[in-house]
Amino acid sequence: MSARSVARGWACLVAAVLWTANALAANPVQLENAKPGTGAWQLTSPAQYREIEGYASLTSVNRGGTISLFVNTIAPTYTIEIYRMGWYGGLGGRQVLGPVTRTGVQQQIPAPDSLGTIECNWIDPFVVTVPNNTADPTDWASGVYLAKLTWGGGGPQSYIIFTVRDDARSPAADYLFQSSVNTWQAYNAWGGKSAYDFNSYPDHVHARKVSFNRPYDRNAGAGDFTGSISSGWELNMLRFLEREGYDVTYSTDVDLHEQGSALIAPHKAFLSVGHDEYWSYAMKNAVQQARSAGKHLGFFGSNAIYWQVRYEPAKSGALAANRTLVTYKEAAQTEDPLWLDGDPSNDKFISVRFRDIAAPPFNVVDAVAQPENGVIGVMYHGDPVYGDIVVSDATSWIYAGTGVGNGTHFVGLLGYETDAMFSNGYAPAGLQKVAESPDDFGFSHATVYTAPSGSVVFATGSMQWSWGLDDYNVPNPRTSVLDPRVQTTTRNILARFAVAPPPPLLPPAGLQASGDVGKVVLSWSAAANATTYNVYRATTSGGEGATPYRTGVSTTSFADTAPVAGVPNYYQVSAVNGAIESAKSVEASATPQGPVPPVAPTNTTVGQVGVNLKVTWTQSATSGITANSVYRATSSSGPFTRIATLAPAVSFTDNTVAAKTTYYYRVTAVGGNAGLESPPSATVSAKSK
Repeated sequence: MSARSVARGWACLVAAVLWTANALAANPVQLENAKPGTGAWQLTSPAQYREIEGYASLTSVNRGGTISLFVNTIAPTYTIEIYRMGWYGGLGGRQVLGPVTRTGVQQQIPAPDSLGTIECNWIDPFVVTVPNNTADPTDWASGVYLAKLTWGGGGPQSYIIFTVRDDARSPAADYLFQSSVNTWQAYNAWGGKSAYDFNSYPDHVHARKVSFNRPYDRNAGAGDFTGSISSGWELNMLRFLEREGYDVTYSTDVDLHEQGSALIAPHKAFLSVGHDEYWSYAMKNAVQQARSAGKHLGFFGSNAIYWQVRYEPAKSGALAANRTLVTYKEAAQTEDPLWLDGDPSNDKFISVRFRDIAAPPFNVVDAVAQPENGVIGVMYHGDPVYGDIVVSDATSWIYAGTGVGNGTHFVGLLGYETDAMFSNGYAPAGLQKVAESPDDFGFSHATVYTAPSGSVVFATGSMQWSWGLDDYNVPNPRTSVLDPRVQTTTRNILARFAVAPPPPLLPPAGLQASGDVGKVVLSWSAAANATTYNVYRATTSGGEGATPYRTGVSTTSFADTAPVAGVPNYYQVSAVNGAIESAKSVEASATPQGPVPPVAPTNTTVGQVGVNLKVTWTQSATSGITANSVYRATSSSGPFTRIATLAPAVSFTDNTVAAKTTYYYRVTAVGGNAGLESPPSATVSAKSK
C-alpha cells in the first residue's frame, strides 16, 4: 500500500470520527437542518378551482409506519414531491421524496349527509412507507411534511399535509410540538360545510360532524399551517425552533387524544402553538396529567382548549378510527345525543365550550370538564384584534436580558384572537400576569405560573406571538413585526422548559386534628423537600378553598387558637418549597372544646382525731386536677368558708376547731381542662370534743 493510500485512509477515518463526534454532540433537528434545503416546496401556481387536491389517510404517521395520499384531479398525470418543513438556512424545506409521476384520477365528490358531514372515500392512493432508520433519526425526521401536487407538465398545484412522529426515539426530544389539526378541520369548508355557519353553504348551517377524509380548502390544502394574515402561526414557530436548533419532535391533536399523557411523558415540555381551539376530553385530561407529572406547558397562541369535541370513526372505506370530529357546539342542548339521552355519566363529553360544562344547564362536576383557564391560566375573550402586547411585569424571569420595562410594547403581536385572565374560581394558584394589553374587549393577558409539581405553564394570550419570532409571510400578506426582545423572551421560556423540575412536592400525610379547650391542635408527617406548610380551614367538609388560613408554618404541628366555636372545624395542609406548593392533604376535623369543670370529690367523711376533725374523700376521676379546696360552716345551710387549698389530696385535718362545736364540711376539686373548680362534694358533719 502506498503512502498516499495510507494518508487517504487516515483522512477518511479522521473525517468519519469527526462526523460521528459531531452527530453525537448535535441533536436530530440540528443535524437535519444542516442538510441542503430548498425553496421549491412553495407553490408557484396554487390551484384556484380545485384542479388538483388531496388528503392524507392520517393526520400523522410514526416513523416506520405507512400513510396513504389520495388525490383528485382531471389532469392526465401529476407529480408528487414531499418536503419536510424546517429552517434549512432560511429556505424552509428539504425534499425527501420525488418527484413521482402518477396517473390522474377524477374522484367521486360526496354530498353532505343529514348532519352536514362530507366524507370522501377516494381510491388509488399513493402509499408512503416512512423509513424507521434507528441509527439515523434524520432519515425522515419527525416534523411537518408537505406533499406538493403538481399538474403534469406544470400547472395548478396544491398540498397534502401530514406529520411524522418519532414515538420510540430514545432519549426523547426536549420539546413536543402539537399541530392544531382539529382547528384546521373545524374551519375547513371543503365541499360546502365546516363547523361554522359563516362558511357553510348554501344554508349557513354548520356541520354537526366534520371529517378528516377530505382536502383542506384553506391555503391550497395546507390547512392553517402555511397561512395568511389569519393563520400560519405554527410555521413561524416551527422555523424559529429549528433555526435555533431546539431538540423538538412533532405530533397532532389526534395523537394526544389517542395516546394521552404517555405521548408527553418522555419529553420535558409540551408546546401548543397558534390556534389550538378544539380539544377532546382525553386531550385536556392528558395535559392535566402531564402537568401533575412535572411536564412544562407552553401555550404559544390563544383560544386554546375552547370547544370540546369527540372523535368517531370514518363512515366508509376502512372505517378508520378518529377520522370524524363531533361538533354540535351551539346546537348541543337540542341535538347532542349525549345531552338528550338523560344519562348524566356521559355529560362531561358534550360538545360545548369547556367553560360551559360545569355551568347550568349541564352542571357537570368533573376535574377535566372545567373552564380552560384552570390549565392555561387565561382563556379566550375576543376577536378580531390587531395591536401591541404590553409588558406589565418587567421583573419576571421571562424577560431576562431583554431590556424591557413596564409599558414596553411588542408592536403588532396582539391578535387576531386574544385571551385574558378570568376571576371564575378556576385560575391556578400563583398565576402571574406578565403582560396586560388593551384590546377592544378590555385587556388581554400573558401569564405564567408554577404548578405544585414544578411544572411551569406559560401562555402568550395571543396567536401573533410567533410573528415576533420569524418573518415568513413577509412582506406579503403582512408586514414585519420581528422583535429580538420576543425572541429572547421565548428563549428564556424554552430554557426554563429544558430543565426538569425537582421531584414534586407530595402533600403531607397523616394529618390528625384534636379538639382542646378553645383550640384545635393539628399534627402531620413531614413532607420531603418541604420548607414550610400552609394550613387551610373551613366549617364544612371540602370547603377549604384556595386561600390558606395560615402560611409559613415551619413545623409539623399547628394549634388553631381561634377556631369557630361549637362546630367541627375542617382542615387540610399543603407542603411548600419556594413558589411550589403541593396538593392538599387529606382532610381532618375536630370540634374545639368549651371549658369543663372537674367532677366533685365523692365518699366524703369526717371524724374526730383527738381534739381535731379529719375530713377524707375520694379524688375526682377528672384528669388534670391541680388542687382541692376544703370549705367549713357551723350550720348545714352555711355560709361555707374556704379554710384550706392544698395540692391534690384525699384528706385534711382541721386543727382550728372550737370545743364541743358541730362543724359542716364540703370539698371541691380544681383543674380539669380549664382550671375551673368543681361543684362541692356532699356535706358531712361532726362535733369536736
